[in-house]
Amino acid sequence: MRSFLFLLAAWVLVFRPQIPALAQEPDTQVVVNAEEFRLGPLRLGMTLAQLKKAVKPEALKLTKLPGPEGTELSGVILWKGTGRELHVVYDEESAGKELLEATIIGKDWKLPGGLQRGMSIEQVEKINGKPFQVMGFGWDYAGWANFEGGGLLQQGFSLRFDPGVETDQSLSGDRLIPSTNRKLRATKARVVEINIHLTKPE
Repeated sequence: MRSFLFLLAAWVLVFRPQIPALAQEPDTQVVVNAEEFRLGPLRLGMTLAQLKKAVKPEALKLTKLPGPEGTELSGVILWKGTGRELHVVYDEESAGKELLEATIIGKDWKLPGGLQRGMSIEQVEKINGKPFQVMGFGWDYAGWANFEGGGLLQQGFSLRFDPGVETDQSLSGDRLIPSTNRKLRATKARVVEINIHLTKPE
């Protein structure tokens, strides 16, 4: 009898069905505040070498990314073509090639307050919890938001708005326009770019 039980136990160990391990869901929660920073594997003060160790080689592609005034910046595309796609710019000349900022491309990232591309100035103001300012349109730095007045998006976020049409002269050029401005809101400008700064605050 003992021999039979021993053989049965051995058979179960050898032939028991293999239950596949559950695939771990990618972390797509974005947390950017004074206490915590989380953007997938990216961390504040991270270098290119550290990023290469943090992701699979096939998930990372070194490239040139468009910069201001027609320039090109040293960068990385992460998870290209997926809902987690990120474009990351790094400092080619710093000692460790420090990461500077990440642009949200994929739709899977869960940003604070539900922030996403396509939102209006009014919607962003509600998420921020305070009015903010927007650079005038029609030049190289057109439509960038300024959150120095405080709010949820003050630390770490840069947004760019685009009205998609030609705007009034009073809304053009190198000037800061309050988000409460009626003419600005009437343009129906929408968020077209969301960047997150990756350098540690000084």
